[in-house]
Amino acid sequence: MIIVVGLLVASVIFCLSQFIHLMRRGDDEFPGRFDKPIWAAAIIFGTVLGAFAYWLSKPREAPESSASLESEFASAIKKRPAGSGGSTNAG
Repeated sequence: MIIVVGLLVASVIFCLSQFIHLMRRGDDEFPGRFDKPIWAAAIIFGTVLGAFAYWLSKPREAPESSASLESEFASAIKKRPAGSGGSTNAG
């Protein structure tokens, strides 16, 4: 009985966390016009299966450190003089 209640509580928490994640995403992050309402309906009516499908399909967030490294790399390339081809072979 305790295991069933624990699984029920865990599934409710999982569904709510996925629904909150969905609602925090902007409409412009979805390719289609009705993608966000469709995912909301899938999570509400499909409960655990809908939330699991959303969890599998949602884009993964990049770690903050790699995002900052990419922006630093992009700014370093923009600052590079036009004549430098990147090759340091002096022979």
